[in-house]
Amino acid sequence: MGTIPDQTIATGQTATLEIVSYFNDPDGGALTYTAATNAAAVVSVAVTGGTLTLVGVTAGTASVTVKATDPAGLTAAQGFRVTVETPNRSPEAVGTIPARTLTVGQSATLDVSPFVTDPDGDALTYTAASSAAAVVTVTVSGSVLTLVGVTAGTASVTVTAADPAGLTAAQGFQVTVETPNRAPEAVGTIPARTLTVGQSATLDVSPFVTDPDGDALTYTAASSAAAVVTVTVSGGTLTLVGVATGTAIVTVTAADPAGLTAAHGILVTVETSSKVKPCIGGSAAGYPCSRVDLVSRLSREELGVTVGIVNDMWGWTDPATGTEWALVGHSGGTAFVSLEDPENPVYAGFLPFTQGARPSIWRDIKVYRDHAYIVADDAGAHGMQVVDLTRLRDISTTPSRLEAVAVYNRIHSAHNVAVNEETGFAYAVGASGGGETCGGGLHMIDIRNPTSPVFAGCFADPRTGRASTGYTHDAACVVYRGPDTGHRGSEICFGSNETALSIVDVSNKQRPRALAAASYPQVGYTHQGWLDEAQEYFYMNDEFDELNGKPRPRTIVWDVSDLDDPIVAAEYMGTTGAIDHNLYIAGNLMYQSNYLSGLRVVDISNRENPREVGYFDVEPAFAEIAMDGSWSNYPFFASGIIGVTSTGRALGYKTSNGGVFFVRLSGN
Repeated sequence: MGTIPDQTIATGQTATLEIVSYFNDPDGGALTYTAATNAAAVVSVAVTGGTLTLVGVTAGTASVTVKATDPAGLTAAQGFRVTVETPNRSPEAVGTIPARTLTVGQSATLDVSPFVTDPDGDALTYTAASSAAAVVTVTVSGSVLTLVGVTAGTASVTVTAADPAGLTAAQGFQVTVETPNRAPEAVGTIPARTLTVGQSATLDVSPFVTDPDGDALTYTAASSAAAVVTVTVSGGTLTLVGVATGTAIVTVTAADPAGLTAAHGILVTVETSSKVKPCIGGSAAGYPCSRVDLVSRLSREELGVTVGIVNDMWGWTDPATGTEWALVGHSGGTAFVSLEDPENPVYAGFLPFTQGARPSIWRDIKVYRDHAYIVADDAGAHGMQVVDLTRLRDISTTPSRLEAVAVYNRIHSAHNVAVNEETGFAYAVGASGGGETCGGGLHMIDIRNPTSPVFAGCFADPRTGRASTGYTHDAACVVYRGPDTGHRGSEICFGSNETALSIVDVSNKQRPRALAAASYPQVGYTHQGWLDEAQEYFYMNDEFDELNGKPRPRTIVWDVSDLDDPIVAAEYMGTTGAIDHNLYIAGNLMYQSNYLSGLRVVDISNRENPREVGYFDVEPAFAEIAMDGSWSNYPFFASGIIGVTSTGRALGYKTSNGGVFFVRLSGN
């Protein structure tokens, strides 16, 4: 009937075997079966009818004997071998495969064998798949994956380990593919610069570098010869200072957050200043002076002024080239003077007054975001002209006629305009002759879109002004950061209102709030003023008190540490009899334009005890008390150049053609 074959089972496995097919009784008798194992610790046996049941106990081998017995007790037997094996177990994941980050185009390898184990010690076969092959691809060699970033994004990579029996374990991990960081790139060439010894100039280098990833860049700079020119950096702006004659290369490096860089070299030449007329023995080229040197001058004729006077001025520094520009008002319009070489200023452009208006001896200019805002008083329907100053870069023929890019016509004439460059609001004051005059007070204009001015509101304090209308002659408007904690962060305007100082919170243009209206003894005409840099003191000039018997020009020193209750802390009396006009403050110095005695430089380090430390008389032929001579000045150029206007005048046999003077403090 054949031989019972050997059997293989696993530990714990039960197997059955029909044994009747392996025995036969020739007499046809019914057989009964029994079975025995020689190693019950390896395999156990049991018989039911003709079925043998085997149960694997532990790994090993055993012999099993099966006996068949007929009714008479006669027997036959067969033996076979049983092998009991340990069962195959699945591979197991170990820990977690960490997420990976690649850049586009980058490949990386990863050995995944430490992350899978096989409890039976079987050799494993690895496969892997990406959930997004458009983001990352994966190939396998042995247990090593190769990942390749394709496009920016994320994908899941699944790794499967299989044993020889086909049992598996899997692990998944995330792969992020990023656009690779790219280095900053140089744009164009930074033009060479020429300075004179002692001259400083600023240059915004940010237009000359770009980062293709849009990263913020950090700038550093070094001079190849610090004995010739020094360089410092603030943000993207360099400040160059000529030290001695010679040439140097200034290297500017822009770095992204990852440390990738781009660099520019700038050739800087420092020359001896041959045209500057130093103040020696109280004179600079015949102009009385003290500690102020004459750099250059343009007369009224050289500014294109044929009728009328030179009046106000302001300044602009081109952020792309670093060139400083003087914006000079006169009766017929505005002159634009390039100070690229301050010893040789160039009358580069002119803007006539608005068509349909009329000439005016009062013109005022301020600047916001590379645009000039120009008003004129008693000029008819002049409005506020808006000039794109970046167009000055394109002038090839000098002087060139400029055109306003916009004219704001909600006002006609205005005596002055103040601009808060931090908030983007302009304040026309002393408006008259048509339009929304706001009682001659603050006519507020939103210029945050520089070429589209929009009316924002009015304010006038009827407690002030000669006609009790709140007329404002001039104003200074700031975001307040001074000592009065109750008003910090508010936008505050300080108005010189003919008879009093007006202080108003204009944070809400629709609902401005008067804080104070304060007068002082023997008011002549409250004309104009400026804050110190700590916003603790306001220095105000009175234009008429000299005409009313004051022997010297008087500057009112207001303590405005309490905006709701300003007090007169002191009165500074000038050193001449000339009438005081516009004044401005830079650092601890106050620069006063005092008509026929010219520019007066006053040290306000001791805020309540100013003292004159320098001057430059632009009209030495005249000593009368009259409203001629220096109308205004601009002391805010980084180069140290100070612009000073003179109206020019004709008086009997004495004449002067005025113009604009460019001076600097001696030794600067």
